[in-house]
Amino acid sequence: MPNDIAWMTATELVANFADRSLSPVEVTAALLDRIEEHNPALNAFCLVDRETSIAQAQASEERWQRGVPAGKLDGV
Repeated sequence: MPNDIAWMTATELVANFADRSLSPVEVTAALLDRIEEHNPALNAFCLVDRETSIAQAQASEERWQRGVPAGKLDGV
């Protein structure tokens, strides 16, 4: 998994989802881990719902695998 997921553009993420080199679940998990690591110092998030976020990412990943994303930014 790339170290720089947090800095990828929406265009880069979608391209990676389309060619299956990266999945919405991987991206979501990486970003949730980053929030967990940095939020105690930043206090930027008051609510982080890991379970729902991962479930939504899994649904997006399934759509990408079927070749029918919900829209141009599905999973971003």
